[in-house]
Amino acid sequence: MSEPFHVLGPLHHACTGCGGCCHGVVVFVSEAERIRVRGFASQAGMVDPVVDGRLAFTDGCCPFQGGDERCRIHTDHGLEAKPLLCQQYPLVLCRTEQGLRAGVDPGCYDGWESWDAGPLLDSRSGAVEQRKLGPKAVRHEDEVLDMLELKGLSVGRLACILADEPASQPGGLPSGFTRRMVERAATAKLSGLLSPRASGAMLFGNAAPVLRSAEAFDPADLPAWPVLATSEESYAIEMIRRMVFLRLVPGVKVPAAVAVLGVVGAVLCGWNDPSPRGFGRGFAAWCRMMRSPAFLEAVAPDPASLITLALGR
Repeated sequence: MSEPFHVLGPLHHACTGCGGCCHGVVVFVSEAERIRVRGFASQAGMVDPVVDGRLAFTDGCCPFQGGDERCRIHTDHGLEAKPLLCQQYPLVLCRTEQGLRAGVDPGCYDGWESWDAGPLLDSRSGAVEQRKLGPKAVRHEDEVLDMLELKGLSVGRLACILADEPASQPGGLPSGFTRRMVERAATAKLSGLLSPRASGAMLFGNAAPVLRSAEAFDPADLPAWPVLATSEESYAIEMIRRMVFLRLVPGVKVPAAVAVLGVVGAVLCGWNDPSPRGFGRGFAAWCRMMRSPAFLEAVAPDPASLITLALGR
């Protein structure tokens, strides 16, 4: 009997060729893929591109990425010559206690352009990762996903639900939560975690302005909210839903805490640049940073403290 297959979709996505998928990520390769990519590297006069079972990035970039941001393996040998993880991006497949899940990775920098109306991806082929939770966390996850599907849900309303605190003004944010959020961002010194060499130029370019602006806010005099258009509000909620559904933050086993961290990013990115491109790229970068152990250690050494951040207790 085949296992249940759940799709968070429709799986809309159009690749713009920005090259962001080749920056600041980890690509593990199988034994067959290692042999293949080493052969391509030898033909091109490159050093061994595989270290410890993964592609060895230089300055945060894949060694096969050309100056035009395109994959040289893809250009010279075709799509199917690339490692499977590269072929399927941004499709994510994971195996949970409830069966297989499929969704589109929210970390694509130009995903904001096609997330709700782009062409459809094939949802049944690709590498599958095991992402299991305990029974209590699974029940909690179902509750969080139901919450994220509430009709008309906005970033402000989601923040109020998670913080159990009313908005300071109609459509706005809960003041206690936002104050604690900004204080935590300043204390964590998140901008110091990034550099073009270690993080990759695209992650640094899209995330650093958000983090620097967050560290400069006065908790007693925060910008107004809402600042996002309806389309950007919807995009933010959907990306948070994907982070929870696809379990993309393995360092945080509390689904509501993942949602809290997503709301923090949506607010900080919106305050920094609410334009469709500025917010879309900034929030995609935030969704990537949420998976970083160094980022999580700085912002929440104990993941449960994210709930304390929301509730103030």
